[in-house]
Amino acid sequence: MAVPRTQTSGQAVLRLVQFAEQLNPGEQAMDRSFWDSFVQDFYTSSSSLKLGLLNIESNERRVFEVNQSLLARCLHTQYMCSISSVQMTLGKTAEYIFPGGIMNVECPKASIVYKYDNGILVVITGHLIAQFVMSSEGIWKIEHMDFSCQGFEEYIDRASIRSEPIPNSKKKTPPHHSVFPDSPINKWGLPPKLFHILQISDIAERLGEVAFHSIVTGLGPQDSLSAIAFHKQQELVKDNDNEESKLQLMHNLAMRNMASSPVVKTQTGARPQQTFTPQQQAAIRQQQMHAALQQPPTTPHYQPTYPANNQFTTTPTTPSATTSPMTRKRNSIASDTKPPAARKRANNARKQQQ
Repeated sequence: MAVPRTQTSGQAVLRLVQFAEQLNPGEQAMDRSFWDSFVQDFYTSSSSLKLGLLNIESNERRVFEVNQSLLARCLHTQYMCSISSVQMTLGKTAEYIFPGGIMNVECPKASIVYKYDNGILVVITGHLIAQFVMSSEGIWKIEHMDFSCQGFEEYIDRASIRSEPIPNSKKKTPPHHSVFPDSPINKWGLPPKLFHILQISDIAERLGEVAFHSIVTGLGPQDSLSAIAFHKQQELVKDNDNEESKLQLMHNLAMRNMASSPVVKTQTGARPQQTFTPQQQAAIRQQQMHAALQQPPTTPHYQPTYPANNQFTTTPTTPSATTSPMTRKRNSIASDTKPPAARKRANNARKQQQ
């Protein structure tokens, strides 16, 4: 069930804008005491920063969680990595109030712009969510901040690009090539020193779990670490087994469906016309002509039959009284269509009978 939330008047958004403005203090950026007071002003004692980074080479994602005790060190370290200014831009901000006096600010299009001393500009874009609570002094402070990086871009100042001659060139006037400044960031979009602090904070979080396990169970640090590592390994193995069992079950179901319902291939639509070469067409015509010559000739219905003793027997030509006019007309037409030889034989036969 979704928690109901109501849009507020913008107090938390204003507080987040003040937070973004103080990220670039100018000359005070190298002073550690300034960042200690900054964290005290904008963060609660139990606050945390969750930072999700993206590796542009392997598309790997890693999430680091920094506690309140390490926030000042992280903010101070980034200016010790040749960073001259830090700016945060907020896009499409929305503020919501939740039960318990909690206010959330959501920025789907937030970005952090780092400008380095060598002229390189790095822009990290992502999704920002800041959760504010009212402190005892009546000031809205950050209880939790979550920034999920969606990508970053690196820009080089044209003035920082040098043109130098190619060394070891045999030409009298050696050609020149462009020399770009060294990139101050790693594949995660952050300076290596700042990224190392994030790794330390991740390890410190795990060490806290080891210390808690040691206090509860009474085991030593090494035994507690081994027990936690064994428990994590068992969870990973269990997850892998569950995934393999799911895949095997899906495979068995698929095979069962294939066995129970065979596929019957049918052909729909017009069948393709078979084409023949000219030589094949000529051979087919020759076969058809040969087959036609092999067939016996058909006997016309009016052809007379001849007896074996060469005696002609014909029916009387005089029509009977019972013959209809149509039959007599048909017989006369048939007699007229006889060949001349047949008519001659018929006339001779009639004369002999007379």
